[in-house]
Parts: sequence; structure tokens; C-alpha cells
Amino acid sequence: MRLAILDYGLFEIYQNGRQIGIQGYLIQTANRNILVDTGFHVDYIADPFGVALSDGLGKFGRLLDYRAEHNPHGQLALLGLTNIDITDLVITHGHIDHVGRIEEFPNARLWVSQRERSLPTPSYWDGRSRVQWPAIPTEAVPHGCEIAPGVLFFPTPGHTMGHYSLTVKLPNLGMVILAADAISRPDEFADDTWSDAEDPNVARASAYMLRHLSAERNAWLIYGHCPQQWLVLRKAPYWYD
Repeated sequence: MRLAILDYGLFEIYQNGRQIGIQGYLIQTANRNILVDTGFHVDYIADPFGVALSDGLGKFGRLLDYRAEHNPHGQLALLGLTNIDITDLVITHGHIDHVGRIEEFPNARLWVSQRERSLPTPSYWDGRSRVQWPAIPTEAVPHGCEIAPGVLFFPTPGHTMGHYSLTVKLPNLGMVILAADAISRPDEFADDTWSDAEDPNVARASAYMLRHLSAERNAWLIYGHCPQQWLVLRKAPYWYD
């Protein structure tokens, strides 16, 4: 089994000027290609400001760098794969920077929390959605499950109440925790506000659970949007194993 970090572009948050990487993951087993999250919608490549205005994202921040290579197709190409090679599509939650290309994987099985999938469309942003749930086989997971041997998909609610994270057991590195937005960056613990969460108290509990799991299992914790970690992560075409 091996893991690749996918570069879905760079985003700036207006309130604090923080610049964050938008990331996805490709988990490859002997016979599965598991894509985790899909980045922003293709429309942002041609007209990032206009589309952000339409989506309501323009008042929150802006895409600094989002080109054709910063989408699943471009990132998969670096790994010698295409969208039709994806056997499993995992969505950690339905926000705008995670579901933008969700409809482009015809051979995949979709894995998403039951709570997220119960929404008519992905939650996306600001009460509106540019995407629909794809018409592919879907596992709406109620309490967590093992997607493939060594790949666990489990609930970490709070950021959204249907948010899920993953653990991956790599042969050399051992356990890796893909926190997604359950922990955006480590200084959330110092700030202790969790203000961008749907339920801050539940988000806090999920974050501390993941931090405890990381310490207990000596696991590498990959944050959802940590500027410092993003700079040192080795991205596709590099693999972690």
C-alpha cells in the first residue's frame, strides 16, 4: 500500500491572510485506487473571481493558484493514472474545496458519511451547491468502516456533523492519520476556538481524539490545511509507503 499527496492549489483566507494548500490523497493498494476528496470545481480555473462571487466564496477568500494541473485529472496523471482508474472515491465532507470534481469518476464507488449523503446535494458553500451527488454506487457509511485492508474511514464530526477522517497503515511508515478538516492546523489547539466548525464543542472533541490517537499509535498526523506542513509534504508524483 502507498499514499500520494495531491496538490489542489493554494487559497488565501482574507480575515487573517493565511495561505493554505488544498489537498487530496490517492491511496493505492494491490488492486484499488482510492481517491480522497476532489478540490475545487473546474469553473474556478477559467474565472476564479467570478465563480467565487457566484458561490459566495468571494467574501471569505480567494484562490491564489489554481490551474489545470491542480485538479484530480492533472494530479492523477503525475501518478500514471486517469479518472477511470479510480475504484473508490472517498469524500471526507461536502465543502466546496472537497467535492468540486465529485461527478467525474464513473468507475468508482462513493464512500461518504450517511449524514453527509442524506443532504439533497453536497453542502458546498453558503447554502448553495454547484455539484450534485454522482450517479455511481454509494456506501453511505453510518459509523465508520474499513474501505480496504488497512484503510479505515471513521467519524470525526464537528467541522461538519458528517465529517469523516481516515487512517492508512503503510508498510514502512506505519499508521498515517488523514485528519482532513477535523484538524485544519495544529495551532487550533492553542486558539481553542474551533470557530469555523458547525459545532465547536463536538469539533474540539474530535480533534483531541485524533491527537490522542496519533500519540498512542505513534502515527503521522496530516492536517487538513496547515501552511507549515504543506510546505514540507512531498506531493505527487512522490509516494509515501
